[in-house]
Amino acid sequence: MALSSIRDEEPQKKIVPTPVKLKALSRTTCNPEKSYVIIGGLGGFGLELCQWLVERGARHVVLTSRSGLKSGYQKRCMDRWKKENTNLIVSKLNATKMDDAKALLKMAAEVKPVAAIFNLALVLRDAFMENQTVENFKEVFESKVASTLNLDAASRELCPELDWFVCFSSLSCGRAMLVKAITVMLTQSWKGYVKRDRKDCQ
Repeated sequence: MALSSIRDEEPQKKIVPTPVKLKALSRTTCNPEKSYVIIGGLGGFGLELCQWLVERGARHVVLTSRSGLKSGYQKRCMDRWKKENTNLIVSKLNATKMDDAKALLKMAAEVKPVAAIFNLALVLRDAFMENQTVENFKEVFESKVASTLNLDAASRELCPELDWFVCFSSLSCGRAMLVKAITVMLTQSWKGYVKRDRKDCQ
């Protein structure tokens, strides 16, 4: 059997792969071997935040609520996350009390080291300033400012691996309705504290 060449062999060339660069958006991820604490975690915003954490890998979440599970939607969310192998703890411990704040973080740390604390606590007592009372002021103050101070102090002692300490407030603070005078005033002082004193984590 005779073979004939169609054309002369081409000289060998070394082909060097060229890296391809793609634009990508960074995505926050959560450590499945750490726990995440959400104060006020059963409210609408708290449930959305929990969903966000679970989607990014969180598998141990502690949620606090003064009233506990009380709606079908809350239970449905909990059932969905449990099906995704998420360990959920619902606590009624009150972070406005130092003993409760410590007990809450100890409980979370016993599950896994605490990676993040999210403070969504909020109590509203809307009224014009002349109609406000000392009791209203104290209740609103404790829900946001006192809980933040207690969690801050307790976390420095009990959460050595803390990555995030996040406090949430209204986007309209300082521009809210006049009847929200107490909330606006306390939120401004609370924001100043966080900006000044909590620089060791994000």
